[in-house]
Amino acid sequence: MIDDPTEKTAQHAPVYWDLEAKKLGLQLANVGLGSIDFLADTIVLDQMAADILGLPANREMPRAAAHDRIHPEDRPSVDHEITKLQDPKQSDFFEIVHRLAGPDSNARWVKIRKLGRFETVNGTKRLATGYVAIQDITTERRAQRMSELLAQEYRHRAKNIVTMMGVISRVIMATGKPENFIDRLMPRLSLLAQNQDNEGHASGDLEETIRTCIAPFRAGKPAQSLDISGPRIKLSNDQAQTFMLLINELGTNAMKHGAWASQSGAVTVNWDIADDETLHFRWIESGGQDVQAPESVGFGSKILGEYTQIMLGGEVDITYQPTGLAYRVAFPLGARDDATP
Repeated sequence: MIDDPTEKTAQHAPVYWDLEAKKLGLQLANVGLGSIDFLADTIVLDQMAADILGLPANREMPRAAAHDRIHPEDRPSVDHEITKLQDPKQSDFFEIVHRLAGPDSNARWVKIRKLGRFETVNGTKRLATGYVAIQDITTERRAQRMSELLAQEYRHRAKNIVTMMGVISRVIMATGKPENFIDRLMPRLSLLAQNQDNEGHASGDLEETIRTCIAPFRAGKPAQSLDISGPRIKLSNDQAQTFMLLINELGTNAMKHGAWASQSGAVTVNWDIADDETLHFRWIESGGQDVQAPESVGFGSKILGEYTQIMLGGEVDITYQPTGLAYRVAFPLGARDDATP
Protein backbone atom coordinates (compact mmCIF):
# COMPACT_ATOMS: atom_id res chain seq x y z
CA MET A 1 0.00 0.00 0.00
CA ILE A 2 1.36 3.40 -0.98
CA ASP A 3 0.96 6.26 1.47
CA ASP A 4 -0.83 9.34 0.29
CA PRO A 5 1.94 12.03 0.19
CA THR A 6 -0.60 14.81 0.57
CA GLU A 7 -1.94 13.26 3.77
CA LYS A 8 1.57 12.67 5.15
CA THR A 9 2.58 16.28 4.47
CA ALA A 10 -0.52 17.57 6.20
CA GLN A 11 0.08 15.40 9.24
CA HIS A 12 3.68 16.55 9.75
CA ALA A 13 3.40 20.20 8.69
CA PRO A 14 4.22 22.61 11.54
CA VAL A 15 1.27 24.60 12.85
CA TYR A 16 2.64 28.09 12.25
CA TRP A 17 -0.51 29.93 13.24
CA ASP A 18 -1.38 28.01 16.38
CA LEU A 19 -2.22 30.47 19.20
CA GLU A 20 0.02 28.74 21.73
CA ALA A 21 2.89 28.80 19.23
CA LYS A 22 2.40 32.53 18.84
CA LYS A 23 2.47 33.05 22.58
CA LEU A 24 5.63 30.99 22.90
CA GLY A 25 7.28 32.97 20.12
CA LEU A 26 6.47 36.24 21.85
CA GLN A 27 7.87 34.93 25.13
CA LEU A 28 11.08 33.80 23.44
CA ALA A 29 11.42 37.27 21.90
CA ASN A 30 10.64 38.87 25.28
CA VAL A 31 7.75 40.80 23.74
CA GLY A 32 4.57 41.72 25.59
CA LEU A 33 1.31 42.91 24.04
CA GLY A 34 -1.34 45.42 24.97
CA SER A 35 -4.77 46.32 23.63
CA ILE A 36 -5.74 50.02 23.65
CA ASP A 37 -9.17 51.67 23.63
CA PHE A 38 -8.42 55.29 22.77
CA LEU A 39 -12.08 56.35 23.04
CA ALA A 40 -12.36 55.03 26.60
CA ASP A 41 -8.73 55.98 27.27
CA THR A 42 -7.90 52.53 28.65
CA ILE A 43 -5.34 49.78 28.07
CA VAL A 44 -5.12 46.05 28.86
CA LEU A 45 -1.70 44.35 29.08
CA ASP A 46 -0.84 40.69 28.82
CA GLN A 47 1.39 39.12 31.48
CA MET A 48 4.68 39.78 29.68
CA ALA A 49 3.93 43.45 29.02
CA ALA A 50 2.67 43.90 32.56
CA ASP A 51 5.85 42.37 34.00
CA ILE A 52 8.02 44.67 31.90
CA LEU A 53 6.13 47.81 32.96
CA GLY A 54 5.47 46.69 36.53
CA LEU A 55 1.69 46.95 36.14
CA PRO A 56 -1.22 44.49 36.64
CA ALA A 57 -1.96 42.05 33.82
CA ASN A 58 -5.22 41.27 32.00
CA ARG A 59 -7.04 44.14 33.64
CA GLU A 60 -8.44 47.31 32.12
CA MET A 61 -6.65 50.41 33.42
CA PRO A 62 -6.23 54.06 32.39
CA ARG A 63 -3.67 54.65 29.65
CA ALA A 64 -2.07 57.17 32.01
CA ALA A 65 -0.93 54.26 34.21
CA ALA A 66 1.29 53.00 31.37
CA HIS A 67 2.41 56.49 30.41
CA ASP A 68 3.50 57.18 33.99
CA ARG A 69 6.07 54.40 33.58
CA ILE A 70 7.90 56.45 30.91
CA HIS A 71 11.07 58.19 32.10
CA PRO A 72 10.30 61.94 32.50
CA GLU A 73 13.12 62.94 30.14
CA ASP A 74 11.76 60.65 27.41
CA ARG A 75 8.09 61.54 27.86
CA PRO A 76 8.04 64.49 25.36
CA SER A 77 9.32 62.34 22.47
CA VAL A 78 6.77 59.59 23.23
CA ASP A 79 3.92 62.12 23.53
CA HIS A 80 4.96 63.58 20.16
CA GLU A 81 4.66 60.18 18.47
CA ILE A 82 1.26 59.54 20.08
CA THR A 83 0.00 62.92 18.86
CA LYS A 84 1.09 62.07 15.32
CA LEU A 85 -0.62 58.68 15.61
CA GLN A 86 -3.93 60.40 16.34
CA ASP A 87 -3.77 62.34 13.07
CA PRO A 88 -5.54 60.39 10.25
CA LYS A 89 -3.17 62.01 7.74
CA GLN A 90 -0.12 60.58 9.48
CA SER A 91 1.09 56.97 9.71
CA ASP A 92 -0.96 54.60 11.84
CA PHE A 93 2.23 53.01 13.22
CA PHE A 94 5.28 54.15 15.18
CA GLU A 95 8.28 52.62 16.91
CA ILE A 96 10.27 54.28 19.67
CA VAL A 97 12.88 53.37 22.30
CA HIS A 98 12.72 54.93 25.75
CA ARG A 99 13.65 54.39 29.38
CA LEU A 100 11.27 53.40 32.14
CA ALA A 101 10.90 55.64 35.16
CA GLY A 102 13.30 54.76 37.97
CA PRO A 103 16.87 55.41 39.15
CA ASP A 104 19.06 56.51 36.22
CA SER A 105 21.90 54.28 37.46
CA ASN A 106 19.77 51.20 36.81
CA ALA A 107 17.49 52.43 34.04
CA ARG A 108 15.53 49.85 32.05
CA TRP A 109 15.04 50.37 28.32
CA VAL A 110 12.07 49.27 26.23
CA LYS A 111 11.23 49.27 22.54
CA ILE A 112 7.63 50.22 21.83
CA ARG A 113 5.74 49.47 18.61
CA LYS A 114 2.23 50.88 18.42
CA LEU A 115 -0.45 50.40 15.75
CA GLY A 116 -3.67 52.44 15.62
CA ARG A 117 -7.08 51.77 14.08
CA PHE A 118 -9.44 54.57 13.04
CA GLU A 119 -13.24 54.69 13.10
CA THR A 120 -15.68 57.33 11.94
CA VAL A 121 -17.54 58.69 14.95
CA ASN A 122 -20.30 61.28 14.32
CA GLY A 123 -18.83 62.02 10.92
CA THR A 124 -15.32 62.50 12.28
CA LYS A 125 -12.49 60.04 11.74
CA ARG A 126 -10.90 59.33 15.10
CA LEU A 127 -8.29 57.00 16.51
CA ALA A 128 -10.43 54.36 18.22
CA THR A 129 -8.39 51.29 19.07
CA GLY A 130 -4.84 50.09 18.84
CA TYR A 131 -2.24 47.54 19.80
CA VAL A 132 1.14 47.94 21.43
CA ALA A 133 4.13 45.58 21.49
CA ILE A 134 6.59 46.11 24.34
CA GLN A 135 10.09 44.61 24.39
CA ASP A 136 12.65 44.89 27.19
CA ILE A 137 15.97 45.78 25.50
CA THR A 138 17.90 46.78 28.64
CA THR A 139 20.64 44.18 28.18
CA GLU A 140 21.21 45.06 24.54
CA ARG A 141 21.15 48.80 25.25
CA ARG A 142 23.68 48.54 28.07
CA ALA A 143 25.98 46.36 25.97
CA GLN A 144 25.84 48.89 23.14
CA ARG A 145 26.53 51.78 25.51
CA MET A 146 29.43 49.96 27.15
CA SER A 147 31.01 49.30 23.75
CA GLU A 148 30.77 53.01 22.97
CA LEU A 149 32.25 53.98 26.32
CA LEU A 150 35.13 51.52 26.05
CA ALA A 151 36.04 52.80 22.58
CA GLN A 152 36.11 56.33 23.95
CA GLU A 153 38.09 55.13 26.97
CA TYR A 154 40.93 53.82 24.80
CA ARG A 155 41.25 57.20 23.06
CA HIS A 156 40.98 59.05 26.35
CA ARG A 157 43.59 56.79 27.98
CA ALA A 158 46.13 57.42 25.22
CA LYS A 159 45.87 61.17 25.77
CA ASN A 160 46.14 60.73 29.53
CA ILE A 161 49.30 58.63 29.25
CA VAL A 162 51.02 61.39 27.28
CA THR A 163 49.92 63.93 29.89
CA MET A 164 51.08 61.74 32.79
CA MET A 165 54.48 61.20 31.20
CA GLY A 166 54.90 64.96 30.91
CA VAL A 167 53.84 65.62 34.49
CA ILE A 168 56.05 62.84 35.90
CA SER A 169 59.00 64.17 33.93
CA ARG A 170 58.52 67.71 35.22
CA VAL A 171 58.17 66.55 38.84
CA ILE A 172 61.31 64.39 38.67
CA MET A 173 63.29 67.18 36.98
CA ALA A 174 62.27 69.62 39.71
CA THR A 175 63.10 67.30 42.64
CA GLY A 176 66.59 66.05 41.82
CA LYS A 177 69.76 66.50 39.84
CA PRO A 178 69.52 66.74 36.05
CA GLU A 179 72.39 64.31 35.50
CA ASN A 180 70.45 61.35 36.93
CA PHE A 181 67.10 62.38 35.45
CA ILE A 182 66.88 59.34 33.15
CA ASP A 183 67.75 56.92 35.96
CA ARG A 184 64.92 58.33 38.08
CA LEU A 185 62.45 58.63 35.21
CA MET A 186 62.65 55.11 33.81
CA PRO A 187 61.36 53.27 36.92
CA ARG A 188 58.35 55.61 37.00
CA LEU A 189 57.58 54.99 33.35
CA SER A 190 57.94 51.24 33.89
CA LEU A 191 55.46 51.46 36.76
CA LEU A 192 53.08 53.43 34.54
CA ALA A 193 53.32 50.74 31.85
CA GLN A 194 52.77 48.04 34.45
CA ASN A 195 49.66 49.86 35.62
CA GLN A 196 48.24 49.73 32.09
CA ASP A 197 48.99 46.00 31.84
CA ASN A 198 47.35 45.32 35.20
CA GLU A 199 44.00 46.62 33.98
CA GLY A 200 43.45 43.35 32.16
CA HIS A 201 44.32 41.31 35.28
CA ALA A 202 42.40 42.73 38.23
CA SER A 203 43.36 41.10 41.53
CA GLY A 204 39.96 41.55 43.15
CA ASP A 205 41.42 42.87 46.42
CA LEU A 206 40.16 46.44 46.73
CA GLU A 207 43.11 47.94 48.61
CA GLU A 208 45.67 46.19 46.42
CA THR A 209 43.86 47.39 43.31
CA ILE A 210 43.83 50.98 44.58
CA ARG A 211 47.50 51.03 45.62
CA THR A 212 48.62 49.49 42.32
CA CYS A 213 46.69 52.02 40.26
CA ILE A 214 47.69 55.02 42.37
CA ALA A 215 51.44 54.37 42.40
CA PRO A 216 52.38 56.11 39.10
CA PHE A 217 50.60 59.32 40.09
CA ARG A 218 52.55 59.84 43.30
CA ALA A 219 56.03 60.21 41.83
CA GLY A 220 58.09 62.34 44.20
CA LYS A 221 55.21 62.80 46.66
CA PRO A 222 55.65 62.42 50.44
CA ALA A 223 54.06 59.46 52.23
CA GLN A 224 51.46 61.71 53.88
CA SER A 225 50.03 62.60 50.46
CA LEU A 226 47.89 59.46 50.65
CA ASP A 227 45.85 57.87 53.42
CA ILE A 228 44.01 54.61 52.68
CA SER A 229 41.76 52.79 55.13
CA GLY A 230 38.91 50.29 55.01
CA PRO A 231 38.09 46.63 55.61
CA ARG A 232 39.50 44.02 53.29
CA ILE A 233 37.15 43.52 50.36
CA LYS A 234 37.31 40.91 47.62
CA LEU A 235 35.58 42.29 44.53
CA SER A 236 34.27 40.39 41.55
CA ASN A 237 36.45 40.60 38.44
CA ASP A 238 34.08 43.09 36.77
CA GLN A 239 33.98 45.26 39.89
CA ALA A 240 37.79 45.22 40.16
CA GLN A 241 38.18 46.14 36.48
CA THR A 242 35.79 49.04 36.97
CA PHE A 243 37.74 50.26 40.01
CA MET A 244 40.99 50.17 38.01
CA LEU A 245 39.49 52.54 35.43
CA LEU A 246 37.92 54.66 38.16
CA ILE A 247 41.12 55.05 40.23
CA ASN A 248 43.17 55.70 37.11
CA GLU A 249 40.85 58.59 36.22
CA LEU A 250 40.82 60.00 39.76
CA GLY A 251 44.60 59.71 39.98
CA THR A 252 45.09 61.40 36.62
CA ASN A 253 42.85 64.30 37.65
CA ALA A 254 44.59 64.65 41.03
CA MET A 255 48.01 64.79 39.38
CA LYS A 256 47.00 67.17 36.58
CA HIS A 257 44.94 69.74 38.47
CA GLY A 258 43.95 68.37 41.88
CA ALA A 259 45.56 67.52 45.21
CA TRP A 260 48.71 65.97 43.73
CA ALA A 261 49.36 68.94 41.45
CA SER A 262 51.17 70.50 44.44
CA GLN A 263 53.52 69.12 47.09
CA SER A 264 51.14 70.03 49.92
CA GLY A 265 48.09 68.20 48.60
CA ALA A 266 46.77 64.91 49.98
CA VAL A 267 44.14 62.31 49.13
CA THR A 268 42.13 60.35 51.68
CA VAL A 269 40.65 57.09 50.40
CA ASN A 270 38.34 55.03 52.60
CA TRP A 271 35.42 52.67 52.38
CA ASP A 272 33.01 50.66 54.52
CA ILE A 273 30.20 48.17 54.08
CA ALA A 274 26.64 48.83 55.26
CA ASP A 275 24.40 46.15 56.75
CA ASP A 276 22.69 45.68 53.38
CA GLU A 277 26.04 44.76 51.71
CA THR A 278 26.35 48.18 50.06
CA LEU A 279 29.94 49.34 49.70
CA HIS A 280 30.46 53.07 50.31
CA PHE A 281 33.70 54.29 48.71
CA ARG A 282 35.13 57.80 49.18
CA TRP A 283 37.99 59.70 47.54
CA ILE A 284 38.54 63.06 49.27
CA GLU A 285 41.20 65.55 48.14
CA SER A 286 42.58 68.41 50.24
CA GLY A 287 45.39 70.94 50.33
CA GLY A 288 45.85 71.12 46.59
CA GLN A 289 44.75 73.53 43.93
CA ASP A 290 41.26 75.02 43.93
CA VAL A 291 38.95 72.83 41.89
CA GLN A 292 35.84 73.81 39.97
CA ALA A 293 33.16 71.83 38.22
CA PRO A 294 33.97 71.39 34.51
CA GLU A 295 32.01 73.60 32.14
CA SER A 296 31.23 70.63 29.89
CA VAL A 297 30.99 66.88 30.43
CA GLY A 298 34.14 65.33 28.99
CA PHE A 299 34.90 61.66 28.73
CA GLY A 300 36.72 61.66 32.07
CA SER A 301 33.52 62.83 33.71
CA LYS A 302 31.63 60.01 31.98
CA ILE A 303 34.06 57.47 33.41
CA LEU A 304 33.52 58.84 36.92
CA GLY A 305 29.77 59.06 36.43
CA GLU A 306 27.86 57.11 33.79
CA TYR A 307 30.40 54.32 33.23
CA THR A 308 30.83 53.61 36.96
CA GLN A 309 27.07 53.70 37.57
CA ILE A 310 26.38 51.24 34.76
CA MET A 311 29.16 48.83 35.68
CA LEU A 312 28.63 48.85 39.45
CA GLY A 313 24.86 49.43 39.46
CA GLY A 314 25.25 52.11 42.11
CA GLU A 315 24.99 55.82 42.80
CA VAL A 316 27.77 58.39 42.30
CA ASP A 317 28.17 61.76 43.99
CA ILE A 318 30.83 64.24 42.80
CA THR A 319 31.39 67.48 44.75
CA TYR A 320 33.84 70.19 43.75
CA GLN A 321 34.69 71.76 47.10
CA PRO A 322 37.06 74.71 47.71
CA THR A 323 39.30 72.27 49.60
CA GLY A 324 39.37 69.77 46.74
CA LEU A 325 37.40 67.12 44.90
CA ALA A 326 35.13 64.81 46.91
CA TYR A 327 34.07 61.68 45.06
CA ARG A 328 31.73 59.05 46.48
CA VAL A 329 30.20 55.91 45.04
CA ALA A 330 27.85 53.43 46.72
CA PHE A 331 26.98 50.11 45.11
CA PRO A 332 25.75 46.63 46.09
CA LEU A 333 28.57 44.12 46.37
CA GLY A 334 26.30 41.30 45.23
CA ALA A 335 27.80 38.00 44.10
CA ARG A 336 31.61 38.07 44.07
CA ASP A 337 34.18 35.66 42.76
CA ASP A 338 35.22 34.66 46.28
CA ALA A 339 33.91 35.41 49.73
CA THR A 340 35.71 38.06 51.72
CA PRO A 341 38.10 36.33 54.15
